[in-house]
Amino acid sequence: MKKHKSSKDPSIAYADHVHRKLFVHDLSLNTTSQSLCNAFKVYGEIEDGNVIVYENTQKSRGFGYILYKDVKSAQKALSVPSKLIDGRQTLCMLARDEGKSKTSDTSLRRLYIGNLSPEVTDGMLHDYVGSLVEAAKEAIADLHRSTFK
Repeated sequence: MKKHKSSKDPSIAYADHVHRKLFVHDLSLNTTSQSLCNAFKVYGEIEDGNVIVYENTQKSRGFGYILYKDVKSAQKALSVPSKLIDGRQTLCMLARDEGKSKTSDTSLRRLYIGNLSPEVTDGMLHDYVGSLVEAAKEAIADLHRSTFK
């Protein structure tokens, strides 16, 4: 995993990562950690930023993380959740708290489906998701646009 890091300031310890760390998805496969950070630095100073890659190929998995030095910068970035990065429209949101355990209550689980073609109807999506739930109740994860092509 390649990372872009700026110098860390230990005086910023008051704000935990939960309110400063953003999850960015729908990245171009050409987006690097550097270009991701460049797109987000207009909102404030970045402590850490990286595009997540497959270990064996080092190719992008299409998402990454930005960690701001302060909460205000993260809030500014979230005020415009959709950003054009490397020619592709992306979305950002607060990253999930990795320290919390996953819930076993399936009613609280959510499924994110992004990059859908405008031709995909509610019925098509319902049929597709319904079949996934039946086939693999515990394995539903992020679905990408390529799933519906």
